[in-house]
Amino acid sequence: MQRLTTRVKGIAGLGVGLIVLAMGLGVYFVQRDGWSPQEKAIDEEVSVYIQLRSGDPVQVSRARDRITEYDRVMEEVLSRHPELSPEWKNVKPEDNGYLKLMLLTERYRSESKPCEQTLGFPSEIMDAINELKEWDTEVVGAYLLKEADLVDEIRLIGLMSSQSMVGTDIDSFVEIYPINFIKQCADLLCLDARFAAKEGNKKRSLSSLLAAQGIAKHLCQIEAPSLIHETVGILIQLTVLDTAVNKVMSDLKLSKPEISQLRQSLKPVTNEDFTRVIKGEFYVGMRSLILPYVQPVGDVPVSQEIPDLCNLYDAHAGQIKHWMNVQGWLSLRGQLESTGSAWSHQLPEDLSAQARSLIGDSFFEGYNIYGKGIGKTQIIYRYYDAVLAIAAGEEPPVELLTVKPFIFDPVTRELKLPADALLEKQGIDTIKVP
Repeated sequence: MQRLTTRVKGIAGLGVGLIVLAMGLGVYFVQRDGWSPQEKAIDEEVSVYIQLRSGDPVQVSRARDRITEYDRVMEEVLSRHPELSPEWKNVKPEDNGYLKLMLLTERYRSESKPCEQTLGFPSEIMDAINELKEWDTEVVGAYLLKEADLVDEIRLIGLMSSQSMVGTDIDSFVEIYPINFIKQCADLLCLDARFAAKEGNKKRSLSSLLAAQGIAKHLCQIEAPSLIHETVGILIQLTVLDTAVNKVMSDLKLSKPEISQLRQSLKPVTNEDFTRVIKGEFYVGMRSLILPYVQPVGDVPVSQEIPDLCNLYDAHAGQIKHWMNVQGWLSLRGQLESTGSAWSHQLPEDLSAQARSLIGDSFFEGYNIYGKGIGKTQIIYRYYDAVLAIAAGEEPPVELLTVKPFIFDPVTRELKLPADALLEKQGIDTIKVP
């Protein structure tokens, strides 16, 4: 039980850590070096993702049997809780941006390390992406020229309008492993947008910028976006807004009509309704964090024997519905001020001790913290929208939390947040209008 609880909390912590990072204006995805050796061993034992890519016919067969069984269990659980069922889209494979991202990820998967997809950025390019030092234009230009085919491919995927989990292997979208690779794809597009802007290539710059945002849309607008999908989508969206406002716009010398058009194009594509993410996390979390550890399939061992599996699944569904309800009635201010107690949920009295220890204390505090991060993200989105509105010569919206006007200094070009104690606690940096 301790091993599974550690794994659950580890992933919850990763999500919370990312959302904290996402609250800055120039944040970038920090790749976790991986689980501890003990946790890696657990992953290799229970991960369908790893089994499918093991090259061992026995392991692959076991993985397929597990997927079939998990499909059966999920169908039964969702028949009892239909409000948690994903609303599947009808998207053709050739039009499916999310599917194409997954297929691209597979091409970069290491045979020896199936969980470590990477674009393999040279150190100079990583420094340029993370703005660790002044970049060398020749080095960046040479790298982008060398990787032009890849950049073009990722750009085309990002500019696709549709996304769906349909057609992807079930394991591909419930595991977190490909997500860092997808963030790297967006980083590459933002780098290309910055370089093209410095070169005065407006069409290429804006196309790459909007394609990077499209990558975020592919993550967040699938049928069951998880906390990890949403977190990385937010990181990409914030990186795109920062790239546009603090880099691309000044280099391209956009006209006000062009800025107005850009403002409309940069409306956030992540989920304003957090309940949709909570619902998606149930589907993804069941497939990746619960079923692989407790649901027996053939001779595949489980980490913990639960005597009342159906009760466990129903109890977790009850938790999810409670959290969706909490999120539904919380105002933005209430969301930022809420405590863990608002998210706590009384489990059924007849739930076994084993099941209770699995889901009783590992989840709700993370949702409380994550909900605050989502609220802060919405505030930052509105902030950027006001910056773009002023730059376009348009009337800016009011600040989201206080419903008061932003404060603009035409001399310093700084747009400041209105005075408010709770807003000040968010630690949001002042943004300058280009």
